[in-house]
Amino acid sequence: MITVLYGSNDLAIRRYVEEIVGSTNSSETLDPPTKLTGTVSIDEIVGAAFTAPFFSNRRIVIVENFIQNFESKGSRSRKEKKASFEPLLEVLETGFPKTTELIFREGEISQRNPLLEKLKSFKDVKIEVFPELRTQELVAFIENEASLKGLRFTKGPSKRSLPQDEEWRRPTETDPVKLLATSFGSSPDAIANELAKLSLYVQGREVSVDDVDLICGVERQATVWQLIDGVLDGDARKTYDACAVLFFSGESVQSLISLIAGRYRMLASVQEMLEGGFSYEEISSRNNIRFGIQKTVSRARRLGFDGPQKALEILVAADYALKTGSMNDQVAFEHALARLLLLSPIATRR
Repeated sequence: MITVLYGSNDLAIRRYVEEIVGSTNSSETLDPPTKLTGTVSIDEIVGAAFTAPFFSNRRIVIVENFIQNFESKGSRSRKEKKASFEPLLEVLETGFPKTTELIFREGEISQRNPLLEKLKSFKDVKIEVFPELRTQELVAFIENEASLKGLRFTKGPSKRSLPQDEEWRRPTETDPVKLLATSFGSSPDAIANELAKLSLYVQGREVSVDDVDLICGVERQATVWQLIDGVLDGDARKTYDACAVLFFSGESVQSLISLIAGRYRMLASVQEMLEGGFSYEEISSRNNIRFGIQKTVSRARRLGFDGPQKALEILVAADYALKTGSMNDQVAFEHALARLLLLSPIATRR
């Protein structure tokens, strides 16, 4: 049997292959599937297909991204491509062993692909297309996938607490399913991964737009800035709330250390320029501060002149602990955050 699977819905293709592999009788021991990918020759495909199974009476050979090599744009190119796959067609005409199931797994390929056109003419070749999901299909996919994971959604506006000057970050969408669909385009694979993360995060409660916004990478960059703002303002709750979301999302601790260190270096530069009598406009221009100069200056002054140096020493120590493995990544980072928070007493709120 020869099966051709192609299209942009890679998740559906992968599951289809898994279904074929898992369809063996439970009492039968199946040889592990043979996978051929990259630059694969016709001889390699034929060789794998004609190899007799060792443990059972069935052998599965999966060839990835082979047919796409014969995509062509001109008639001359089509003739040359056709000539190059003729030996494979000759073998197909004689027939593969009945013990072999050959699967061609492709991404998006043209309907006019010369090899695909030829394969359509063979009676023993099964061809399945997995096109991109449209909006309504994507919504249905999310709801079905969520149901399998026991996830329940609740509609309603965002309710999480945000500072007045950060209200622009609040999502306007009130349906978490639609927010997922619009945030990840037409990639079922990416959405399935995000649903798995949500399932672990909500622990049985209903999923809101705030959960999707925080956990699924929609607001990853904003959450990083929330962490940095919390550290620089000495706000422990804001810092550790953001830290928990970023850890759950799989953010690299070393990248976070690098980002925070960059902000302290910038504050050191601001302090030097303040001492030198530079104007706010000059400080903004030289440090690429596009907004919030007054808040930045306030932070620099509250931190103290030796504050940036102390902060960088704390971050270097945390980085060393990570690289030597003397402390768990999360423990080392949270310990560093606790020390950094002490450097900047929280600003008085009016």
